[in-house]
Amino acid sequence: MESTASAQEPAGDPDALLPGFQAGPWRIERELGRGGMGTVYAVTHAEIGKHAALKVVHRRVLNPGEDRMLLEAQVVNLVGHPNIVDIFETGHLEDMRPYLVMERLEGVSLAQRADDGKLFPDQVISILLQICDALIAAHATGIIHRDLKLDNVFLIDNPDDPKHPRVKLLDWGIAKVIVEDHGRRTQHQTVDGQLIGTPQYLSPEQARGGEVSTKTDVYSLGVMAYELFLEHLPFEAETAAEIMTMHLRAVPPPASEAWPDIPPALENLLHEMLAKQPDHRPTTLDVARRLEAIRDDLENRRRAGTQPPTIATPILDPIHVSSSALVPPP
Repeated sequence: MESTASAQEPAGDPDALLPGFQAGPWRIERELGRGGMGTVYAVTHAEIGKHAALKVVHRRVLNPGEDRMLLEAQVVNLVGHPNIVDIFETGHLEDMRPYLVMERLEGVSLAQRADDGKLFPDQVISILLQICDALIAAHATGIIHRDLKLDNVFLIDNPDDPKHPRVKLLDWGIAKVIVEDHGRRTQHQTVDGQLIGTPQYLSPEQARGGEVSTKTDVYSLGVMAYELFLEHLPFEAETAAEIMTMHLRAVPPPASEAWPDIPPALENLLHEMLAKQPDHRPTTLDVARRLEAIRDDLENRRRAGTQPPTIATPILDPIHVSSSALVPPP
């Protein structure tokens, strides 16, 4: 549903919208957060009372921002997966800034949750498996995320299992769509001539400006898994250039250095996901199956009283999901 609206802005901030302003039927309640591409507001439908989040592109990035926003809306609806944030409307303000309307999420980002305290291995595996589910669906549709990182994963309450939150994978605005053209794979670029991705999570092929594939997402997911299990990134340096060079040439420290009792199957999986050559990495489906086997083995060992200790004493309380709301990644 495409609609237009007049932008009501507070003095001194040309991008901000005031509470009470309406974009189509959506009335703004408050600002939830802002990032490099846009600002997100809590909104309510004026007629039916539905709560949602509305994201508006900043003026300074209007041209690439509109393309990314439209692509994000198209991608999430093409995949249509419960672990991917839902987007159900697009429109333009009177000043032609585009906006999209998405489900409003109450919770925290995975980055925030990881900063709050150590996660149990079974919690990490549960989160990774849900990300895998979303990626398997996206890859089957010919879509590569290209910017997987902790900030782009949102955790929301899971009433059925409070210890294991539900996952929503965000920010599909720089995804790549691969289509079959007479039997040949064709890649549709979203932003030409620019680095795509976040240096800390960048695959070697992205770092060298090469062609990406579903295995690109596997590498970035491997960086996330390494960070969650071991509480530090596989490659750390002061500059983005140094980090990218490490992705290309350096070998990450063995996981067993930080977690001496790590299950060998898990250490092997992390090592393979971070392989420099895409062909040497497992598929997303294989990652999921191996994580399930590791989860089951850890559960059996827990019941038998032989589960290996984690690298740090985890918090004892179930995951606490605060009432902060969805914000755009920076």
